[in-house]
Amino acid sequence: MASGAVLILRTYPDVTALLGSFPQTDTNPGFAGQPWIFKDDILIRAEGQSIVYGTSALALVCSDAGGWGEPMPLTTPRYNRLQVDIWADPQRDAFHNIIETSGVTRQRIKACFATLNFHLHRTDPDMQLWGDLRTAGCQLLTEPAAQPVPDGDGVLKATAYYGVSVFGVVGVPT
Repeated sequence: MASGAVLILRTYPDVTALLGSFPQTDTNPGFAGQPWIFKDDILIRAEGQSIVYGTSALALVCSDAGGWGEPMPLTTPRYNRLQVDIWADPQRDAFHNIIETSGVTRQRIKACFATLNFHLHRTDPDMQLWGDLRTAGCQLLTEPAAQPVPDGDGVLKATAYYGVSVFGVVGVPT
């Protein structure tokens, strides 16, 4: 399900415009120009820092986080929980000194969350494909609260959870 969330979020220009991205000249052609939306884990650089450190940018990480409801007997829907982490590096000067308050960094996280929540949180039961995954609903379960990343030198991470109603995969009988 997290793979499907990554795929659907990459289709929204207003979401990707808020995030950092790999340079067009990246040595890995598969990464070149791609926004920082990851599945399961944030990319870690060789020096041990997350990819956002020192960039003053944001990144998203989507992962499966278990279930949020018990399926009804004799029915096919499943109720999965989607975890969305928003990583934010504060604005920094050329020497990597932080030049904005944590409150301003939190506001950038909130702005990113409001934009992605507009697309993820659904109030209608219409079927939506996330890649080849059939979803019939996606409800916000928890608001994100930004916390400092341990040893992150000012990097903040906020986590939101969504309840996703899943009806199987396209091409596979339900």
